[in-house]
Amino acid sequence: RSQVITMAKPQLKRWYSSRDSSCSTKASIVLIGAGWWSQGWHLPHLHRNEEVTISAIVDSSPHPTSNLDPNLESLATLATRYDCPI
Repeated sequence: RSQVITMAKPQLKRWYSSRDSSCSTKASIVLIGAGWWSQGWHLPHLHRNEEVTISAIVDSSPHPTSNLDPNLESLATLATRYDCPI
């Protein structure tokens, strides 16, 4: 598996360098599920990515819960933090 990833890196690098850098279109992301993995990994990384706009956060509960992280934030708090609708 690591060989495939290693082989793919030069191809990705060529793809990124061939893109038109004047293009200002951002990827519009809707996050479905606001559990511990989303709050701890996806949202912070997406928020830091200059080519991404978090368009919405969707979850079946207004306050997600997890045994792995009992301190999850509510959807309202996430919406304020990441400046997006819920």
